[in-house]
Amino acid sequence: MALRDLLRETEHSERDLFNFLRLVLDSDPECIVLVDSKGRIIWLNKAYEAYLGVCRHEVQGKHVTEVIDNTRLHIVARTGVAEIGEIQKIKGRTAIVSRIPIFKNGRILGAVGKVIFKTSNEVSQLISKVSQLENEVNYYKRELSKKYRAKWTLDDIISCTRVMEDIKNLARKLASIDINILILGESGTGKELFAHAIHLESKRNNKPFVYINCAAIPENLMESELFGYESGAFTNAKSSGKAGKLEIANGGTVFLDEIGDMPLVMQAKILRFLQEGELEKLGSVKPVTVDVRVISATNRDIKKMVQEGTFRADLYYRLSGAVLEIPPLRERIEDIPVLAEHFLRKIAEKWAVPLKKLEQNTLDALKCYHWPGNIRELEHLLEKLYCMSEGDTIKIWDLPSYIFREQTHEKFQKCGLTLASKYSEGNYEALTEDDTLLSKIKNNTERKLLEKILEEVGGNKKKAAEVLGIHRTTLYLKLRKYNLL
Repeated sequence: MALRDLLRETEHSERDLFNFLRLVLDSDPECIVLVDSKGRIIWLNKAYEAYLGVCRHEVQGKHVTEVIDNTRLHIVARTGVAEIGEIQKIKGRTAIVSRIPIFKNGRILGAVGKVIFKTSNEVSQLISKVSQLENEVNYYKRELSKKYRAKWTLDDIISCTRVMEDIKNLARKLASIDINILILGESGTGKELFAHAIHLESKRNNKPFVYINCAAIPENLMESELFGYESGAFTNAKSSGKAGKLEIANGGTVFLDEIGDMPLVMQAKILRFLQEGELEKLGSVKPVTVDVRVISATNRDIKKMVQEGTFRADLYYRLSGAVLEIPPLRERIEDIPVLAEHFLRKIAEKWAVPLKKLEQNTLDALKCYHWPGNIRELEHLLEKLYCMSEGDTIKIWDLPSYIFREQTHEKFQKCGLTLASKYSEGNYEALTEDDTLLSKIKNNTERKLLEKILEEVGGNKKKAAEVLGIHRTTLYLKLRKYNLL
């Protein structure tokens, strides 16, 4: 019920209004006292009566200093300078008080005093509540920070080629400049790693890093995911509303991966956000100011998309304040050995198994492959080889056949490998198992291994089988195959 509705029940006289206000103040559990400009008590409420142990009718007209210990209310009534949240000893107890002057037409009429906390216990309880709330807020901040934080630095980007080192140096320089960056490169080249690293090298490194895959979010959900929504914005919307990922990233970095797959309608909305630095949640008309740095990436030919009209030219220019182009793995094959060693160590640590290494022939074969999936494909292949291979060395025959079938004779010759003539002609179907390069290398290596082991054990077949970890029957079959009996 509004105040005017309450007053409507009275006769509207000043005395009725005064009685109503006195009733309101008497209902307040906090202590309130009113003095005139000379510091004489006009009135105090029931809570203050109880606190002081007095009757207000007996103290009315007395100077406030005679009734309340250590008060400065008379000084405030004289100077007109308010005192908020001051400490005052009353009846031997510490209290927190406020003293506020009352003006009318520029003239001081008096002052009102209010005891906010009557005991130190109340203050302690409030401090405890505030501290608890701060702890809860800090906890959720930490949890949010864990979820939205960058993981990789420039040191985590493994390379030994000059071109990659130049790109890493450029990324480090761009990180210090608050400019939008567009990262181009084929799938699996490490675009996301560069986005994380740039954020960690920037002045925003202690703020959120929010990853958004534009190709993975359904078109009908993209606006609510990026911009958020208010309560009741649409059916099944959360009653509390939801902050969008752009708002969550405030002060930090947003990484728009696969930006080339963003629908044109959303491109227009993102463009407006980049231009204005404001966003509007679904169901809201009040804009929210958000300060973020945008790093975007795509494996598509975005310039061609601009020419074809499938990507907005104005958005492209907004996103490409600076451009980083990551070369494919086939253009930096010198990185394959260091990458392979890194991934093998990573796999060994992850699975808690002995470290394996690549045979030189295996490494040479990997250098000849064209790697359509780039570094990601190399890592996944090494995981598979780790499972499938025996011993502590990954042999060339452990490699899948597609590694060889997509190569040319000239490439393998450069690696010091020899192909069968039919293989070099590309007639794969005509080859038998024994004719393939893989089988020839395998048989040749196996024969040499058997000869070496037999020599080391002095021809003792039983010991040779034990060293090789195979049954003696299997050993005799292999010896017979290579005419070593």
